[in-house]
Amino acid sequence: MKRKIRYIIPLLLIGGVIGYLFSSAFRSAIQYYVTVAELQAAPPPPGRILKVGGTVKSGTLTQTGSRPVTYQFTVAQGDDELPVRYTGMVPDTFKEGGEVVATGTLGADGTFEATHILAKCASKYEAKAP
Repeated sequence: MKRKIRYIIPLLLIGGVIGYLFSSAFRSAIQYYVTVAELQAAPPPPGRILKVGGTVKSGTLTQTGSRPVTYQFTVAQGDDELPVRYTGMVPDTFKEGGEVVATGTLGADGTFEATHILAKCASKYEAKAP
């Protein structure tokens, strides 16, 4: 009986430590997808990583600086709009009127500070006419 207890207690402790490490790593990797309306209605806690999608509103895309370039634009979903700021390289398909998903945090001033940008590819590719 003493032999079994000798092995069970260390295994339980090791299992508990592994479980704790796994759960804390999983919690920090979670990213929530929210709509612009949800984000404006109930601002998240500071530092929470979110994903917001929508269309880049025409006439709002500006870029400043050179290497790294800072992009400022507005993401629109219906009548709801969200200002976004992103510093870095953007995909070739990123353009005004295009669909985009931004990953980042909501700043204190209401601007979404993006750390990553995904742009939707064209849904149809066609060969050039000869």
